[in-house]
Amino acid sequence: KDGSDFLMKILSAPTRIGRQPAVVANVVDVTAQRRAEQVLRESEARFRTLIEKAPVAINIMRGNKTLYVNQKYLEMFRLESRDEVVGRSLDEPWPPESQHQLMAQVFQRGLGLTAPAPFEAIALRHDGARFPVDVSMDVLALPDGPAIVGFLTDITDLRRAEAELSASAEETRQLYARLAKVEDDERRALHAELHDQVGANLSALRLALDVAASMLERNEDRLKALQHLS
Repeated sequence: KDGSDFLMKILSAPTRIGRQPAVVANVVDVTAQRRAEQVLRESEARFRTLIEKAPVAINIMRGNKTLYVNQKYLEMFRLESRDEVVGRSLDEPWPPESQHQLMAQVFQRGLGLTAPAPFEAIALRHDGARFPVDVSMDVLALPDGPAIVGFLTDITDLRRAEAELSASAEETRQLYARLAKVEDDERRALHAELHDQVGANLSALRLALDVAASMLERNEDRLKALQHLS
């Protein structure tokens, strides 16, 4: 009545009023419903953008199948398209030693059980290269049922840095050990030098002083005693 537009849904069916044909129509105002659908689409678009731009690899799985992976996942596993992983078995990009651990985590999450998160595993790139990843999982509610969402972080650089730091610490420890040995060797050499040379010199000096004292006690020539002291 005020001239504003609104969306309506009309369901009509033929009927008769008395002997005259007519149409019965059910008119529903769907403005709020369409607005909610638009908000939902925008929310889904923002969510998809957030997932696609995420700095960690994300995959959504149900059972033993992959439903979705983001761009970072493709880059991490060096895949060219999602067709190489979506709809395929979840354990394909994992070596045997990691498959059991991964599937156990998925099974526990699927049952709603508490699973340790995150955990570390070894993954396989598309070219067969092995690399360490940090994995965290949680349950995701989707319109067609619950699924498992996984967050994967490549920790190759972290492990390399830790190895370099450990090697540096070991080198430092060995350096300190060598310095301690050199210091001990120097201390031993100095002790031997003091004992062998300085000790002998002190003994000789004491003997010379005893001789000078004896000369003075015997009232010998003082000049001769002074020369002896010199």
